[in-house]
Amino acid sequence: MIVSASTEVYNQMFLNNYNYLLKWAYYDADNLHSSYLKMIDVITNGFTAHTESELPKKLREYTKTVIYSNNEKTREFKLKNKKIDVGWEAEQQLSSVDDDQRVEILEKQQTEVKTIYLFNYLKQYHSQEDNWVFRVYYLYDKNNKKITYKQLSEITGFSISKVCGIIQKIKADLKLNLNSYINNGNT
Repeated sequence: MIVSASTEVYNQMFLNNYNYLLKWAYYDADNLHSSYLKMIDVITNGFTAHTESELPKKLREYTKTVIYSNNEKTREFKLKNKKIDVGWEAEQQLSSVDDDQRVEILEKQQTEVKTIYLFNYLKQYHSQEDNWVFRVYYLYDKNNKKITYKQLSEITGFSISKVCGIIQKIKADLKLNLNSYINNGNT
């Protein structure tokens, strides 16, 4: 049985998970509000789940994806339009911490920049559907465990073989092409 989401169901899920979602948005209330409005548009255009009990969970996970996407767009804007020099910013932060913390901060910043490139690459070279499946797979983390293909199938509504094929195709493509994409300075 397929169940469609309504704004009432989404509003209830949003209220029940507000603090969790705000934390996911790094306490950026503007991002959370913007994500809420985007999700209302998604629900208006049709958002479904297999069961009524699965619907709030699926709405919460998709909202997390929208929040993350907004975080990524904000970082892209800062990098492109505000001309932030990541190296200079890192140096300023590193001047006040010890060596272990410096390494940790640098690795985190490198991961953030590489993640921006990763999602830009996906937008440029893969379909919106493949992009969405990979984002859910990449971002979903429950109790420090990666999502299984079965769980991904349940969340996305696609068959296990389809999500497996999408993930394997994208992973192979990224392994072959992501580093050269980054090294060529594409954004």
